[in-house]
Amino acid sequence: MPGWPYPWVIRARRENFIQTGFNNPANHTLLLNELETVLPLAGRAGVQNLIAMFGNRDPARDDRATSEGIPSGDDRAAVDSCIAGLARIAPLAEECGVTVCVELLNSRINHPSYQGDHTAFGVAVMQGVNSPRVKLLYDIYHMQIMEGDVIRTIRDNIQGSGIFTRAVYRAAMRSMPARSSIITP
Repeated sequence: MPGWPYPWVIRARRENFIQTGFNNPANHTLLLNELETVLPLAGRAGVQNLIAMFGNRDPARDDRATSEGIPSGDDRAAVDSCIAGLARIAPLAEECGVTVCVELLNSRINHPSYQGDHTAFGVAVMQGVNSPRVKLLYDIYHMQIMEGDVIRTIRDNIQGSGIFTRAVYRAAMRSMPARSSIITP
């Protein structure tokens, strides 16, 4: 892909990858079809992790999370939608030995309207799905912007939530690749 700075990463070929997530039930058929196609291929190729997204809020459907980041009101409906969609793909991910990592992003600077912008939202989804092959991709860069105090947040949420962390060794403009590591309970 011309202009894509990370040639070692296979990128989704559809537009709006970040915006189109499991938070909206209308996206489930598309997302599940994509994952049903790519999970067996990834498993056979030895790819251990795939990234999925929570998706953008729909102002007509969702309200904002509380200031503490706790899902409330229609955010609860988005959590339930994520759980329903990801729970459907979890058995295939387990069978293929591939982990679907759902990423938290900030909605203040880089991804306006992204719904998975607080740890509590992601943890609620992971607890609802309860699969060893569906985990939260906790990006320190994004969560420091949204919540701060990332060390305490990781420590308080690591047990049972399956949080991945990405140690971000790159400039704010993301011009350099990140080094990744996994934290498991």
